Amino acid sequence: MQLSDEQKQDYCNHPGLCPYCGEFVTLGEFVDVFGIKAKQEISCASCKKRWYDVYVLGDIEEID
Repeated sequence: MQLSDEQKQDYCNHPGLCPYCGEFVTLGEFVDVFGIKAKQEISCASCKKRWYDVYVLGDIEEID
């Protein structure tokens, strides 16, 4: 099943809910960083689908 752009946006607005089955049973692996982007493999314990969450650097916070 190919996700539509609308389904992807819904998932970005509600992370943690599986974009395939809607269950709140997602599990994340390690985050791999590649310059200003990073990705994390995510899987659903309910329907067993897997995908990558993709992150882009948008800000930094100072550490005191």
